[in-house]
Amino acid sequence: MTTRLVLFTLGLLGLCQTKSFSQIYQYTNDAGGVPAFVDPGVSAGNLTPNGVVLSGTCGPTQGFGTQGWPVTNVFNDNGPNIEFTITPNVDKGLKITGFSTRSRRENLTGTPPDGPIAMRYGYSINNGPWVTINPGNPQSSNLCVSGGVLRTWDPAAFPINTSFPIRFRIYGLSSGSDLTGDFYLRDVIVNGEVCANAPNIVLGTFPTACFSLGSTLTALPYTSSTGTEYIVDFDAAANLAGFVDDLVFDPLLSSPNEIPITIPAGVVAATYHATITVRNGCGFADPTPESFTITVNALPIPSISVTESSGLAPNDGTICQGSSATLTASGGASYVWSTGGTTASIVVSPSTTSSYTVTVTSEGGCTATASRTITVTPVLATANAGPDQILGCDNGTVLISGMIGPPAVSGTWTSSIGGGSFSPSETSLSTYYTPPSGNTTPFTLTLT
Repeated sequence: MTTRLVLFTLGLLGLCQTKSFSQIYQYTNDAGGVPAFVDPGVSAGNLTPNGVVLSGTCGPTQGFGTQGWPVTNVFNDNGPNIEFTITPNVDKGLKITGFSTRSRRENLTGTPPDGPIAMRYGYSINNGPWVTINPGNPQSSNLCVSGGVLRTWDPAAFPINTSFPIRFRIYGLSSGSDLTGDFYLRDVIVNGEVCANAPNIVLGTFPTACFSLGSTLTALPYTSSTGTEYIVDFDAAANLAGFVDDLVFDPLLSSPNEIPITIPAGVVAATYHATITVRNGCGFADPTPESFTITVNALPIPSISVTESSGLAPNDGTICQGSSATLTASGGASYVWSTGGTTASIVVSPSTTSSYTVTVTSEGGCTATASRTITVTPVLATANAGPDQILGCDNGTVLISGMIGPPAVSGTWTSSIGGGSFSPSETSLSTYYTPPSGNTTPFTLTLT
């Protein structure tokens, strides 16, 4: 009794708020039939000797006894039996997980087979049909001190889940004509749990999900729950998008007050609907599942293009010192640059090589960043094309010699008019030039 009282006390302290384990009913040897222990959440009717009389052979503290038994091995509503009813309190339900009793038959003459040759258990839910179990025969003894034989219900019969009153009955059967003798019962125990018959959950707001390629694990918050298992059921659109349907979560295996949800890779950005059903340890489910939505917004994919005409090639991101470049971002609905700019395009004129970052925000509020580097080449090179030259006649050839300074690595001669020629080539600093007839215009040495 001490152990059961401790369990009962813990339940009152709130350490077992959603369900109560252990014995939900016990009758030991009280002739009045008052139950010795009842868990919170159930009411138990007294043990009722339905047509059974107490034997005078052994004292009343030895258990209920009887004389006279039906002569058939079938359930008989009118035959001697011992019956009690367990009724769940309002908003409660039962999960019966075990039933046992100790029994003995005592013959008055000391000669078997006085008393019942067999015994049966039976139960009825909400006054419905009886279900019977054969637990085995009682022990034969003419000693009042005999504890009898422990008979347990077949484990295959459990669990029994009900939110209605459940009647239990124990009765004896005899296949012979000798109906004398006594049948004693004690330590009638019903094990199980007491749970809410309609568990519930109070959901929080599911956060907006922003994702790119690859599955994203996020959490559905809840503020309270009387369930021990959660079943998430997505709608048809979510199923087509790759969400796994009928997900079952154990709250003991996840973060406190959070239900994990996996958003599949490649899912289309949209709003998806789902319901969550709460089930408790007694097998009862919330009759009105809670609904929630998942709004999936795809991450933007930003990019930056460069427009400039300086340097070796246009738009390659390399400019000469003192020049400028235009950076244009795309892939979102709004933009914020590391320079403070808030337009899609900005103009930059860095004096040294610099990197620029833009934060791109989609219409759904998801953000991503991109960066681009502008390389700056200092302009420090020098060039000298040499003195002017005068030819005395047409078709003459003159040697021209140019000089360049670092960081230039080469030079190219160009004429302002066509028709002239360079030998060996226009890219040689020292080369022969044959101008066209009558040429008086200058030509240029360009550094690279």
